[in-house]
Amino acid sequence: ANSRTRKLIPLIIEAAHALDARTVAEGAETKEQVEFLKEHGCDYIQGYYFYKPMPENEFVTALEKK
Repeated sequence: ANSRTRKLIPLIIEAAHALDARTVAEGAETKEQVEFLKEHGCDYIQGYYFYKPMPENEFVTALEKK
């Protein structure tokens, strides 16, 4: 991400937390993105980094394994 985005995301997370809201980041595709979001206190992260979209039966199987 560009430097403006890297400055803006922590501010959004901080503002949400100040309002007692939780944050969800969508579209995380790389380990670096996930680490950045975790470092800045993002509550939930989802995206291709973890899993690609899948049919419901595959999703249930994946949940049962974890």
